[in-house]
Amino acid sequence: MRILGVGRVQPHPRWHIGRQRHQFHELIVVVGGSMIVEAHGRRVTAGAGDVLFYAAGMRHEEWSDPTDPVETFFFAFTAGGLKLPFKGGDPNGRIRELARWAHEERERPSPGSADIQNAALRIILVEFRQSLIEKPDLVRSTRRYMKDHLREDISLGDLASLARISKFHFLRRYKALTGRTPMHDLRVVRAEAARDMIRHTELPLKAVAQAVGFANEYHLSRVFKNHFNVPPGYFRK
Repeated sequence: MRILGVGRVQPHPRWHIGRQRHQFHELIVVVGGSMIVEAHGRRVTAGAGDVLFYAAGMRHEEWSDPTDPVETFFFAFTAGGLKLPFKGGDPNGRIRELARWAHEERERPSPGSADIQNAALRIILVEFRQSLIEKPDLVRSTRRYMKDHLREDISLGDLASLARISKFHFLRRYKALTGRTPMHDLRVVRAEAARDMIRHTELPLKAVAQAVGFANEYHLSRVFKNHFNVPPGYFRK
């Protein structure tokens, strides 16, 4: 494995990188804000605690969330035979700390800095693979409840009661495991369910919004623009 570059990106709110691909691998560690990424024919939202892997030759396009500009660390590197999925996570925060450490060594090099950067990246790749192991019961049961009760008015207190712990401890535990808040994940679950309904039914947007728990079609549109970077009608074309 050979590192070609380590950097930090703090773009302006309207930042957009058009479709591109590289001859090297790229690992993106999101440490703040939010971004939209299109790759493999999918659009996904990545926020703090998410880790993205662009294999050499993979076409990808990126947008920063204009209301919550993204902040990332990136690694450009070569490695033979490396196969990883497109998206993983950093539930324990270790990947973000390692990325900061590697970046500091890149910015202020000293004897041994190259070895430290390589060691940090190797550990990051191990942590990335570990993040793909099935989530603990707390996350699985919470997301299952969200999907089964989309139409209902779900609160943080409801989810904490389901887990039989206080709201404070539930929120802290859930965020440690996923890198996101449970209410953020609830919006994502609802948005993805709405997207599937728009694709596969002729229901008007007002009915779709009500079916998945959004207040109205305007709320639905706002969430779609934040999550998918496109209006709901895009998926009915």
